[in-house]
Amino acid sequence: MSNKNFNEKSFTFFTINYIVGFGFLTTIISLVKLNIFGIIVLLTTGFITFAVSLVYSRLTNSFKEDYGGTYSYSKKLNNKLFSFFLGWNQYMQGPILASTAPLFLADAASFLTTDEKIIWIIRLVSILFFIVLVLISTLGLKLNKKIILISAIVKWVILALGMGISLYLSIIQNNFVSNITTNNQITTYTIFSTILAFMYAFGGFEDVSSMAKDVKFNNFRKILMISFAFIISFYFIFYIIMLGINNSNISNFSQIFSLVFMNTGIIIFVIGLIFNGVSSKISINISTARKIVALSDDGYIFGWLSKKNKNNEYKNAIWFNSIITIISLILFWVIPTFLNLNNFFESVISIGSIAFLLQYIFTFIIALILHFKKKIDKIPLWEIIVYILGSLFIFATLLFYIFPFILNEKWTINNTIVITSYFGFLSIGFIIYLIVFMNNKKKLNKNKIDK
Repeated sequence: MSNKNFNEKSFTFFTINYIVGFGFLTTIISLVKLNIFGIIVLLTTGFITFAVSLVYSRLTNSFKEDYGGTYSYSKKLNNKLFSFFLGWNQYMQGPILASTAPLFLADAASFLTTDEKIIWIIRLVSILFFIVLVLISTLGLKLNKKIILISAIVKWVILALGMGISLYLSIIQNNFVSNITTNNQITTYTIFSTILAFMYAFGGFEDVSSMAKDVKFNNFRKILMISFAFIISFYFIFYIIMLGINNSNISNFSQIFSLVFMNTGIIIFVIGLIFNGVSSKISINISTARKIVALSDDGYIFGWLSKKNKNNEYKNAIWFNSIITIISLILFWVIPTFLNLNNFFESVISIGSIAFLLQYIFTFIIALILHFKKKIDKIPLWEIIVYILGSLFIFATLLFYIFPFILNEKWTINNTIVITSYFGFLSIGFIIYLIVFMNNKKKLNKNKIDK
């Protein structure tokens, strides 16, 4: 009897649902604000994602029974410190990006009220809501599939409604010519920073690849390519539709709903966010737990994190991830509140995006090394070229974002927060690594003395 939780068809739907949602809603407005230049961002991010889909599907086909994604692939190179860096860098994206949801929710709610007390209540409710989702995610993947399905249906209904409203406004306002020809003094830095942000809308291919052990499949590339084709088509159609809308006074996707349904529209949008939260948070908790388990099994972090509960789920790993995530939630609420920063969720997105773009570059490198060492099937030349071009696009995006002065842009406090936060989360992992290493060393020395 198979112990796999998904087949190819069900996991393809899981992948599409996992990727499309909150990341897209938080970044589509920044894409549309670029007007016709948004197509450059869409094509660039689409190409990077295509390259990512190719490399992950190839490596997953080669190592079907591994949890851990990039981390598990890096172990084939036999460099422990490098593997741990990739494993923790891969893991920490989840807790960082999870904190964007309540920030975005509070931003959407601010269009209903300017009362800070009410907004803070929304933030506190979001934390409690997240904790409830954590409890649900410990019940087991088979039960969670039903919950994910129900919440996903509601989420997609809201997305379809959002597309319908956008199409209606696009036809009524017919702002295509104005948006295409208007010069908003868009800089090169703005384009690259938007590429970094919009990659969040494509984030998740690496996560679902780390769950391959739970999937019964013949060819993982088929799953990722079908998912990619659907997602890029959906985004492109949505972008073209929204080019027809007057976006001069729009900063949050919830305002699209309010243009037609007033405050009721924002409430509908918030309901959609909540159901998206149910679907994505449970999915992310499940996939993130498997990243932690891989590190735990290999002795880099605490061994008790790889233990399963009676429902055959990694409860300890899920709770560990939840604690780190709650710390992230609180931290990224406190910072914008005391420093009075607007749209701070965009900065948080950038932190997570930096982490998974670095992961992509190293995954391309790992695949090429394994290829030349003949540890995987031969990679055709055209695919190698795609890997190299994808890496160059990523490198340029990271370089210009991290060092804005190259493009004559000023360094801001947001840049400081993004860089320090990334290295701060990275440091947490290495502190845990050092604690476990020292404990193991003490046990080893004690055993030698006893003998």
